Amino acid sequence: MKGQLRIGSGADPVRGTAGQWAEVPAHLGTDQPFTSFVFRPEHETADQVAAFAGEVVPEARRLLDGRS
Repeated sequence: MKGQLRIGSGADPVRGTAGQWAEVPAHLGTDQPFTSFVFRPEHETADQVAAFAGEVVPEARRLLDGRS
C-alpha cells in the first residue's frame, strides 16, 4: 500500500488522508476476496460520513478501475 497508512487489527480504526483510506478497499478488493465493505466511522458525525462518501469512495473506485 502507498503512503504512511497503517492498518490496525480488530476494532482499530483506519486513520489517514482520504487517498490513504481509499487504498484500503482498493487493496482488499484486488488482493483479497472482498466484494463489499461496511463503513463504521470512529466518530459518527455527518462531516465524517460526508467526507467518506465524497472523497474516499470516489478515490477507491478510481483506484479499483485502474487495477482491473
